Amino acid sequence: MVANKLFALLLLEEEEQEELAIATVKVSNKPVNELFFCRDAEEHSNSYILVMYLVIQFSDECGGGLALIHRKWLTPRKRRVYWPPYKELNTFNKSLKNGEEVNESWSLYGVKRIFYETDDLEKGRRKLKQAENSSDLNSEFDEEAPRKSASKKKIL
Repeated sequence: MVANKLFALLLLEEEEQEELAIATVKVSNKPVNELFFCRDAEEHSNSYILVMYLVIQFSDECGGGLALIHRKWLTPRKRRVYWPPYKELNTFNKSLKNGEEVNESWSLYGVKRIFYETDDLEKGRRKLKQAENSSDLNSEFDEEAPRKSASKKKIL
């Protein structure tokens, strides 16, 4: 499947791409075409993580809700997501944790945006709750970003 291609190495030079792919293959024991990377700006600005889970917002046509998904369920252009047909939460959670492969019984939905990418399921769940509790889903989502205080105006 095309979605299992190496991702987000676009910002790296060729030598860095090769070094990263080789190092990751040694750690993960997975073929390079099954790896999915992104920059982890939250922890180290120049490091990369293996993306397994994403917090997404569905498109407005699909209700605009939020969800935690496995990266295998996202289409290559990250504009659509396959959704498993499970009605029971335990079955869905097992599918999410194990990264179940997409099949013909799954529905396809639009993605408005991706809030967060991580390699840790529990971290993804925390970020999903944070996004659900956010009062403004249209604003940028970043727990770690410091808020700017309004400058006080002097009255003359």
